[in-house]
Amino acid sequence: MRKRLVSAVVLVIVIGIGIVVCHNWQSSELMIKKDKNYMIEKAKQTASLAEAEDRRIVKLRKYSYQDAFSNKKKNLKVTLDLSAIIDENMAYPITKVEQRVFTNEDLKEFQDVFMGKQKVYKTTKELTDSDIIAELQCLAHQKLTDPSGIEGADRDSIGEEIKLLQKMMITAKAKETAIETKLTLEKIGNGTYFSGYSIGKDHRKQYLVVENQCKSGKVSLSYTNLTNAADYGFADLNLINDHKKKKLPEITKNEAKKKANELMDQLHINDRGDYGIIQVREATSNRQGREDGKEAIAYNVIYTRKISGITSNLSTDRLFVDNGNRTKVYDFLSRTNEISTVTAEMDQIKDRLETICIYVDDSGVVAFKWNAPSVILKQEVEKSSLLPFEQLKEIIKKMVLVVKASELDDKTNYTIHCDKLELGLAKIDDKKDETKGMYVPVWNIWGTYTIKHKKSTVSNYEKILTINAVDGSVITEEE
Repeated sequence: MRKRLVSAVVLVIVIGIGIVVCHNWQSSELMIKKDKNYMIEKAKQTASLAEAEDRRIVKLRKYSYQDAFSNKKKNLKVTLDLSAIIDENMAYPITKVEQRVFTNEDLKEFQDVFMGKQKVYKTTKELTDSDIIAELQCLAHQKLTDPSGIEGADRDSIGEEIKLLQKMMITAKAKETAIETKLTLEKIGNGTYFSGYSIGKDHRKQYLVVENQCKSGKVSLSYTNLTNAADYGFADLNLINDHKKKKLPEITKNEAKKKANELMDQLHINDRGDYGIIQVREATSNRQGREDGKEAIAYNVIYTRKISGITSNLSTDRLFVDNGNRTKVYDFLSRTNEISTVTAEMDQIKDRLETICIYVDDSGVVAFKWNAPSVILKQEVEKSSLLPFEQLKEIIKKMVLVVKASELDDKTNYTIHCDKLELGLAKIDDKKDETKGMYVPVWNIWGTYTIKHKKSTVSNYEKILTINAVDGSVITEEE
């Protein structure tokens, strides 16, 4: 019954934050170079002493590519209107990195900044009436207004769930038992874990959660201080089905950036300039709706790793933060076998793109997440020799059709309109060691992907292609 998770927000979450890998596209002879040693050697074919001197001078050049074509069946039409202004003297490196874990010392530093001297309590799996009420509201809202967020099997059983939760309300506790705890990582499986909360001066629960390689190598630290006690976190607004009605904060995105930078200074994370702001997004939770029906928005200020002064690309469209309570109700149902078909366990997603996300609304910082922290091991190439642009154009034309081929239905029409081209750095993971990876130069192509059914049309602005700028291989997210 329950491949759907707690809400539309969690439906987004279960898709997960994708890991970036190189796929072997057998349908194109251009995509055969997957050897990293080959890529590094090819990247080194540059950088004479004269070029090193030239690097100090900005040399801008505009690249453009316009085209229109379709696949053989004529049900996928592509238009390209791409241009980018590139500094040809910019040094795009290849850099090896290794994931690190959070320590008890890290935990203490985050406690000092986020929680101060407040007592810390252990999170429990106890269900309270507020947990159940919040889930009932979610289910009722989805059933009435957002059936597209519920899979077919769920539509048949959602009424049964509502009845069961109403029955559970009779014996549910008003509040969970407060158990004071030490701020220490505990051994769980192959890794370590901590989950606790304190009560702030504003009477909000402040959750701090650390996971070190307990599941699929995942490492993350998150903090939430949510205005709604029944809430559990935020996800990108553009990934939620109904995003037309929203209430933006009174603060501006620039003011949100300022608050985020102040927090980074307090935490001393960016003292050496290792991270840069790549984007500011709108984020929301469907448990934090307003009485007027609008979604309450927080700004998500997103930092990524800086390599040689270049802020690396954001290679995923899916970002979220939560306090660990999102599957509380369904963990309980699974343990008690009240509903045998409930799937309380989330997909274990390899989640090793390094990002720091700081969520800000009018009340201040309401959430923080540091995902996949890393250290630099070695710079393999200082300035990479990049693929000629004419060759890049050939790859784009071939591969823009290939990447969507598996999704196509003969009875449906599709269009891709690409309008954004950017050169940057992206992380490729080491297939032999999941804790290691490499930042490499890439070209990103963005655009609108439209699916035209007989009775409806769905469009989404997304990253269409990521191409290794050294060897021309396609880099994609493993989903």
